[in-house]
Amino acid sequence: MPTLFLFQSVQCQKADWPRHKEACRSNQERRESMARHDELELMERQLFGTHKDRPVSSEVDQELREFLKRFRPVICQAGYRCLGVQKGRTEAWKHEAFVMRVKRIKKPDPESRLWSRYKVVDAKAVPLEELAEEYGGDMQPLLKQGEVYHEENVKTGCIGTIMTFLNCDSAGRDLRVSSWAGYHPEGWDDDEPCDDWKAALVSAIERGCGRPVTGTDQLLHTKVITVPSWSVSFRGTSSYPNTLGSRILHAAQYRTPANMTPIPTKQYLYVDDRSQKGVLRRSLHVQVIRERRSVSFAVCRAKEWGDKN
Repeated sequence: MPTLFLFQSVQCQKADWPRHKEACRSNQERRESMARHDELELMERQLFGTHKDRPVSSEVDQELREFLKRFRPVICQAGYRCLGVQKGRTEAWKHEAFVMRVKRIKKPDPESRLWSRYKVVDAKAVPLEELAEEYGGDMQPLLKQGEVYHEENVKTGCIGTIMTFLNCDSAGRDLRVSSWAGYHPEGWDDDEPCDDWKAALVSAIERGCGRPVTGTDQLLHTKVITVPSWSVSFRGTSSYPNTLGSRILHAAQYRTPANMTPIPTKQYLYVDDRSQKGVLRRSLHVQVIRERRSVSFAVCRAKEWGDKN
């Protein structure tokens, strides 16, 4: 079926409408096709009483878009790591795409956030030639749209644009959402190679959805980072050694005094959940162990999702 294009911004569409209109037409065709399919699905349920608990295609489509928007930073970083850009494969985006498969959890709470209803099943780099064989005529518009986005990204200093496919068959047929992300020469904030990027991706999304993660997290970084007193910087999803009961759950990075007031020794600071430069910030408590002039030695004490304290 037609693929949904996610635009980078409304301004982007307006500034270059001639090149964006094909994608808009594809999105319109997709919505019309999905509406027809919804009618058939509902009719089948009424006639045969089957798949009553299964969501219709348009419902899954909307949820997938919300999922991608919510977790775009960690998905972009995972694609960057998966394609091996950090290891020198800076041209990999021209030959491969980052493909994720997700699955809708069974009977989600009707009041739950749309983006919290999915789990990562698999994620990998797939050659564009292989995708062209699988998607047939749908692939050519995607490649053309990727060229458009890359041209726009180059203007902002990017050297590559990774195409991402988010696939899901929880509606009884395969649905997919496509997105593109450019990266600069210095990459993401956390630009160190990560061999177990998939585990880090799954862990970040599970925690972001408020679900417990089984097993021990991948230990990516173990040292306490020395930073200016107004800044706290932790990278990676990791289990910190049990010193002072500290445990780093996700990346947080703050670079300007405007983001944070000076932290007095042994005092806590609540940090909002936001995203910047491809790094998903978590809600954290930051404890300063001791200060030396303008430098703080800090560790993170996690504020679990759903924790009201």
